[in-house]
Amino acid sequence: MKKLIRDRIPEIIQSNWEVANITLVEDWNELFALLLEKVLEEAQEVVESQWDPSEIADLVEVLMSLTQFQGITWDEIESLRTEKCEKRGGFEQWYILHT
Repeated sequence: MKKLIRDRIPEIIQSNWEVANITLVEDWNELFALLLEKVLEEAQEVVESQWDPSEIADLVEVLMSLTQFQGITWDEIESLRTEKCEKRGGFEQWYILHT
């Protein structure tokens, strides 16, 4: 099984006198797929932790990596978020649409 990990995890594993079986991702398509898997994994961990801020931070970190991979800055994402919020609103009123 392959799992994308944070940059310092190999160092942490080795500091505990354990062997880390690590390779680098060299294929862009594989990296994109692994980043998308990581987004889902981290989102699930947010839900399972009942919204632990540490887990939310992990999810944001992966989202930031994904945007960087796509050549988008976090400032661009924030600008798009703000623009959408101004045009369509946020999620502050908690409306539900029944279809």
